[in-house]
Amino acid sequence: MKKIITAALIAAAAIALTACSTIDAGEITAKKFEPEHTYTTYSCVQYDKNGICKIQMPQQNHVEDRYRFNLEDGDQTGWVYVPQSTYDEYQVGDWYGAGE
Repeated sequence: MKKIITAALIAAAAIALTACSTIDAGEITAKKFEPEHTYTTYSCVQYDKNGICKIQMPQQNHVEDRYRFNLEDGDQTGWVYVPQSTYDEYQVGDWYGAGE
């Protein structure tokens, strides 16, 4: 049972961390540059008879530079990742996306 609960918690955390914004057009309220970085995650590779993790294996994850617009359209807010050329082309206050 502990394995099932642990797996469910890990899955929920992964979904929360990778959640995407549903907005794809709106006024740019902020421009964010996220520099490349590396982070480590750990996966359990061996459990004891009680379902407790005994051996974890680290995994290095690399994320390239990312360019993001925070968007607002009425009461809907969110963000989109764009290529650097698009990031450089727009300013805060510009409309981005459909209906330009």
